[in-house]
Amino acid sequence: CLCLAAVMRRIRATWHWTVLGAGLLLSLASYGRAATGNGLWGEYYNNVDFNNFALGRLDSTVNFDWGTTGSPDPSMDGNTFSAVWTGFVQAPCSANYTFRTNSDDGVRLYVNGNLVIDQWVDESATNHDSGAIALTGGVQVPIRLEYYENYGQAVSKLLWSHAWSAACGGASGFAIIPQSALYSTAVPTPIPTITPTSIPTICPLSDNFNDASL
Repeated sequence: CLCLAAVMRRIRATWHWTVLGAGLLLSLASYGRAATGNGLWGEYYNNVDFNNFALGRLDSTVNFDWGTTGSPDPSMDGNTFSAVWTGFVQAPCSANYTFRTNSDDGVRLYVNGNLVIDQWVDESATNHDSGAIALTGGVQVPIRLEYYENYGQAVSKLLWSHAWSAACGGASGFAIIPQSALYSTAVPTPIPTITPTSIPTICPLSDNFNDASL
């Protein structure tokens, strides 16, 4: 007869649930989520202040250089327009990440609801970096990028870099945030698989209740 104390000693770090009332022992296996992003949702406006909506579309990355006369769409003015990209970013591994924008003209970047870059000014193409932001691998956080163009060159790019960590290895420098790490909508955390294992026989409490070895 397998006593309750012996059952408890067999619990593993992978989480076991002992349901005494039903006489079941369930094992919860570890699980993860692969990065399979689809990009960010972009909304474009035919002026610099987001009040003349032109179009919405899914952009795989934010890596645009429209030159001096180009625009996101032929229907839009190439000199004065604005855009907002929204969605979620998922780090491939746990580390401190630095976000970078390269823009001409103004830009604001929010990560997890916090304003981390704020350069809402006319300027030539310029890099702006956030501070270090701790992200957990496989966990999505909200991201929002606001941008406007006011004559001349039009550039908007979103990059990141991570510090060295045991999970991520060496820092690789700044790179465009890839589509695989960007999600236009949140993806639910998958429900873990619960696998039945052996059902122990629980001794009556009266058998070993006073056993000092327990």
